[in-house]
Amino acid sequence: MNNRSRRRSSTRSEKRRPEQEADILERIPIGNTIDDILPHPRLSGRYRVIAAGAPIAIVSATMVGELSLAPGRVLDEGLSHALANESLILAAYDKAVALLAVRNRGTVELQRRLERAGYEAGAVAKAVSRLAEQGFLDDEQLSLQVARARLASGHAGSRRVEQELARMGVARDVAQAAVTSVAEDEGIDEGESALALARRRAGSLRGLEPEVARRRLYGFLARRGFDSAHVMAAVKAALAELEISDEDDER
Repeated sequence: MNNRSRRRSSTRSEKRRPEQEADILERIPIGNTIDDILPHPRLSGRYRVIAAGAPIAIVSATMVGELSLAPGRVLDEGLSHALANESLILAAYDKAVALLAVRNRGTVELQRRLERAGYEAGAVAKAVSRLAEQGFLDDEQLSLQVARARLASGHAGSRRVEQELARMGVARDVAQAAVTSVAEDEGIDEGESALALARRRAGSLRGLEPEVARRRLYGFLARRGFDSAHVMAAVKAALAELEISDEDDER
């Protein structure tokens, strides 16, 4: 990579980096007064605080009232830090909303994603808290939705669903409760799901040595999160239907 390419790459990285508190405080002219408060031209519900002829912070309509923001108000240190803090929270909040628009995420997963993107931990925690209070984040509902979709498809066992929810940052007890609830409400029999999946898969194993067929089908079902008892029963039944003998049972 030549020097020009490195400079371009460095510039892009800097543009992507979320603002930090020091960045915002640096441009707030402490001791000056607020010139105006104007609607943000691109962000709905956001307002730009103007001082010394330039935007210094972005706030919500609610915070305009809570901080008693108005033209002529003096920017002291306390107000400056409050404006910087609100700007950071809103930036993390808006990024979180964009991420949730792509797909549902667990609370912990969203928090980690924002922090990895460079948003300050304190701002992330407050942004996520706001989202939860407003009903945009609900790990219990998310767990039920994921469990219902995965278990009803018959392509995954409870262990696989719980692992997926864990990767989304959902607490183990919440994930387990959701899986149990969905299985009971929907009348899902994991043994039957394992057998149905084994039957669909078994056809591709014709011509293989019985032990090879058994091992491959067992691994296939185990990787999809079915417990060992259901896997063993499904493998035995599916291979028997294809008249592929299970050597382990014949010995």
